[in-house]
Amino acid sequence: MNLIRNNNNEIVRSNGGSSFLAYGSSNWDAICKNYFKKSDIYPEKMHGDVLWVGMGNAYGPRNQSKNVKTTTIIEKYKNIIDNFNIPSKNWNIIEACAYSHEFKDEKFDFIILDIWGGILYANELNSLTDKYKKYLKKHGQLLTIKTLKIIN
Repeated sequence: MNLIRNNNNEIVRSNGGSSFLAYGSSNWDAICKNYFKKSDIYPEKMHGDVLWVGMGNAYGPRNQSKNVKTTTIIEKYKNIIDNFNIPSKNWNIIEACAYSHEFKDEKFDFIILDIWGGILYANELNSLTDKYKKYLKKHGQLLTIKTLKIIN
């Protein structure tokens, strides 16, 4: 069983999250565009240094503004990286677990937490929000997907 633990060593997920979604469907970009819009996430308005926590089908990074200086993506699953990386984009992709990866001195203008498939556990959201807000620049924004069901 694949267990993921948060910074407090609590088990927060055992099913692999979004790695089990059926990527590659012809309508996946439309689905992503819709849930980003409902979550007030607009990649085309981003700028500076951007961190995507979760790659999915790379809808967000593929649709970022030309004002984005650097794009860093944390993705746990190699098959997702292999399927959706676009080498010509020069993204900095880190194959790692979002719950355990730590940055040294990096700070970001935008951090987007997008690693969940289907449901969102409240302790999972709280743990990752607390973990990643320390990597924001002074006026940076931490964004999360708001369309998933939150379970306490």
